[in-house]
Amino acid sequence: QKSSPNILLRIILLCIFAITWLKSNNTIMAEQELLHDLLYLNDHLTCRNYKMNMDGGFRYKEFAAGEKIDLDPVKSNYIFFFLEGDYSISCNGVKGVRFTRNQMILIPRDADFHGVALTGCKVVIMGFDEIQSGCDRFFLTEYEEYCANVKYEFKPVPIRYPLTEYLHLLVYCLRNGMNCMHLHEIKHREFFIYMRGFYSFEEVADMFHPIVGGAMDFRELMVRTQKSSKNVED
Repeated sequence: QKSSPNILLRIILLCIFAITWLKSNNTIMAEQELLHDLLYLNDHLTCRNYKMNMDGGFRYKEFAAGEKIDLDPVKSNYIFFFLEGDYSISCNGVKGVRFTRNQMILIPRDADFHGVALTGCKVVIMGFDEIQSGCDRFFLTEYEEYCANVKYEFKPVPIRYPLTEYLHLLVYCLRNGMNCMHLHEIKHREFFIYMRGFYSFEEVADMFHPIVGGAMDFRELMVRTQKSSKNVED
């Protein structure tokens, strides 16, 4: 019985050692993953579907402390997925809102936007001019009346599972040079599926209020999207 405290202490120390080792091992494995080169890169680069226009689709960016996040002039709607670091964002008269890791925010097209990294930062930026899927277009129209009657607050929406894993895999692909147009299209649709399935009505309304709440801009987006659709079963 006298030795029980010592045994308990040893068990606790072993648990701490095991947790530390697992975290270290996972970090090493993650770095090894990101160092893995994309196979047959030249085949990707010469494909006509390799994405060169970066106004739309996804980008992975790293910013040093004090570096400006430049999206001027804004040509598309953008969603920022903040992965690491702290940011100060001003948008359409709202000044210096602070964002941090595991948060996301939508910046609408033609916004008066200014952003700066307060620390070393990592971010995924999704740009889009249109909603690709008919289901997603219908999904957003359900929020039009609600957003029109609720004042918009420029505040973040949390990034949580499964978006955390979605972004982890997306960053892995982008950092290894996988920039196929089809990948961007699939990831665009996948994002809306997760928003529809795992985020509350209020969270979705907060995210898309800047485009859904502006009636004329939203209808223009819907019309432009419908005209570019190749078939009604999209």
